[in-house]
Amino acid sequence: MKQEINSFLYSCEKDIHDLCIYLYNNPEVSYKEHNSSEYICNLLSKYNFNIQKNFLDINNAFFAQKGDKYPKICYLCEYDAIENVGHITGHNLTATISASAALALGHIINKIGGSVILIGCPGEYFGGSKGTMVKQDTFEDIDVVMEVHPDIITCESGSSSSIIPIGIKFIGTKNLHFLNRSAFTPLDAALLTINILNSIKENDDVCNIADEVYYELSLIYCDRRDYKTALSYINKSFDIDKRKLKFYYCRGYIYKALKEYDKAIKDYDYAIDRAPEDIFSYLRKAEIYRIQNDKEKSITEYKKVLEIDSKHEYGNNEIGEIYEELHEYDKALEYYNKQIEVKKEPYY
Repeated sequence: MKQEINSFLYSCEKDIHDLCIYLYNNPEVSYKEHNSSEYICNLLSKYNFNIQKNFLDINNAFFAQKGDKYPKICYLCEYDAIENVGHITGHNLTATISASAALALGHIINKIGGSVILIGCPGEYFGGSKGTMVKQDTFEDIDVVMEVHPDIITCESGSSSSIIPIGIKFIGTKNLHFLNRSAFTPLDAALLTINILNSIKENDDVCNIADEVYYELSLIYCDRRDYKTALSYINKSFDIDKRKLKFYYCRGYIYKALKEYDKAIKDYDYAIDRAPEDIFSYLRKAEIYRIQNDKEKSITEYKKVLEIDSKHEYGNNEIGEIYEELHEYDKALEYYNKQIEVKKEPYY
């Protein structure tokens, strides 16, 4: 059976590849995916799927089925893109993978019994149509519903280790963050919750986690380049606990972004005093001194990095660049050559 499926997929490899390329080259925004939906439906029709277009009166949705018995196995696909950007989250791949799975199972469905279904779900970036389908009981008569999402690695999701399940509803402000830089998404809330739970796990004193919450919030605002708000939150972390080095790293980074360089250096100096072998703070100080055009101090900090780790990827090249800016070309060549030697060896 497996060999039969593999042979079938090989025979329709061009159709599958063409689908993926077509969607990628012809991106359509949410709820306007007419050509994308039509292309997928035409492909399914070629392989004898029965198709309902504009399923549930949702433009560009479809319900394709092959077989009429149980169990009913359903795949979902999305095919909308981001305006002026295209398929940056790989919905062309999501649709292609789901369609390929449906085609493969559809090829043998008469032999094994059951039904295979592919549902086209438009408008994912604007809230999606799956919610409407749930409310209309689309999935009530279906045994299994599946969807995959592309990533840079191949992986499968694991089962939950929870004993007692809990449901948490996260509500974002509006849309996705790459559609609106000021928006907060449910993912932001979920990640913050996970990080807080990790903090609870790591702390003996379960009640004393507020500093970690403020820290995580400062990181979120750093990611959004709202450094003043980030600073207000990291300072709240300091109000609770001044001992954690990561707070100093974070605030030093924020001060650097705000061009309050003296304050940034003060935080990094504190971190160095506590952890003199930690390269991070020396690198950040070197960057600040270079911004301030204090080349000698920058060189000094980079040399401290190399004293700790002579094969570190940062240091030699940066010192070479500074000496070149100072027109001290012999010294520049010396450090460039050291960088070349470092690159020849594997860095661990």
